[in-house]
Amino acid sequence: MFDYISTGVEVNFSRLNLAGFNEKQLGIKARRYFGNSFNLGFGYVRRSNEIYLDPNVYGISATNVNARTEAYANLAHFSIANRWQFDHWSAGIEWFSLNIPLNGEVSNSVSDLADNQGDKEDIRTAENILTWYPNLAVTTISLGYMF
Repeated sequence: MFDYISTGVEVNFSRLNLAGFNEKQLGIKARRYFGNSFNLGFGYVRRSNEIYLDPNVYGISATNVNARTEAYANLAHFSIANRWQFDHWSAGIEWFSLNIPLNGEVSNSVSDLADNQGDKEDIRTAENILTWYPNLAVTTISLGYMF
């Protein structure tokens, strides 16, 4: 199974783009069925994150406005689910889903643009969170069409 998820949040005021967060996940997953519809899922997920903010609004002295941080992480996927198939249509419920980070890297850092060392360290510490946080979901409903 191939899986794609994209989410994003933006904070705007008047003409200012104060902050934004975008996350995309691409995954290759497999299921092991144990009778009827009950199954365990496992696989690989590649997560990419992009965060932007206006450093002047948040009091960070930097040389660039609307600086962007980009990071990626490789994750192991595990889930417990039920899935039903009706002709080419499928419906499913993942009762519990967990993506655990295996590794990752900040590929574009705002800390390179900071003017003083204290800001560089604070920014880099915050950016590193993007490479190791897990994704947990409870009760995810999915509908699909199989070719």
